[in-house]
Amino acid sequence: MAPELSVIIPAFNAAETLGRCLAALQEQEGAAACEIIVVDDASADATAAIARAAGVACLCQESNRGAAAARNRGARSASADLFLFVDADVALKDHSLRNLLRFFEQRPEISAAVGTYAALSPRRDACSLYHNFFTYYHHDLSGEEVEWFWGAIGAVRRSAWEEVGGFDERYAGAAAEDMQFGYELALRGRRIAYRRDVPGDHLHRFSLRSMLWNDYRKAVLGTKLYLTRKQPGRHHHGFSNPANAVALVAAGLFGLSFLGFLLGMVNRQECLFPAFAPWLCLAVFLLAGRRFYSFLAERMGFFFLAQAVPLHLLSFLIIVAGTVMGLIGLALGRPLQGKSPWL
Repeated sequence: MAPELSVIIPAFNAAETLGRCLAALQEQEGAAACEIIVVDDASADATAAIARAAGVACLCQESNRGAAAARNRGARSASADLFLFVDADVALKDHSLRNLLRFFEQRPEISAAVGTYAALSPRRDACSLYHNFFTYYHHDLSGEEVEWFWGAIGAVRRSAWEEVGGFDERYAGAAAEDMQFGYELALRGRRIAYRRDVPGDHLHRFSLRSMLWNDYRKAVLGTKLYLTRKQPGRHHHGFSNPANAVALVAAGLFGLSFLGFLLGMVNRQECLFPAFAPWLCLAVFLLAGRRFYSFLAERMGFFFLAQAVPLHLLSFLIIVAGTVMGLIGLALGRPLQGKSPWL
């Protein structure tokens, strides 16, 4: 008898988190009706051994080809007509599998669905907590239907996956291949649901450097995709809300005016911007983020908020840089996938 659901986990050097990911899956209500497939993307650690020890199917790539290729290989070998893609650093919580299976059974007109991170990261360092809260908060601003897909916790019917042709394997590593997949589904009239009742703990540990690099790459690729593949006027992502648009402009102007202020001080020349400009821009940025800050303070208190606000500003400065580079990449005719990590 074919399984109801095929869970596909792309994994690259995931030994630190894969065991918890698989244990959480196998403990879920409804796990007996699922097959679990780990696709080891040529890891140099014990990823494959951990998968085999857990008693799940493990496919090994001969070379590291990225998350898109790993997901596609897992889907091609899957037996079910419904796929659930879960990242190797995500541990599903509560009754996620049961809720997902019930939803697809009740809503045959829906082709795909995405879950969400649990609000609080299991990691307790400031960068991991902040990034997790930022992702959770903005995903939760989305409506009941969306146009994006999320590889971390994302389910799709086999027929829809085949119609799109799977994930675009030209993306290197784990990039924006899932976002493009969602846009391609939407362009074909396929409907995607956002499910708050399919949460998972994000087990990834972010350093400041890895967090900012992640934000930069997503901004470059997201800008290209948003301007070339998204249908106008439909199901905006929670990240693209008006407050973030204001914050993005304010952060960019703050960076320019503060840099001009510093250069003027060093060269003892009159700055192009008035002296109050950086602080005015900073005030606008903080005002735009007031609801997010209130959300953080309610959950973690003001001591954490004092750490999160500088991270928020730094992250937005990096996102501004990524947005600009994405626009330059489009103007230069660079492909969506981008051979250069900068464009």
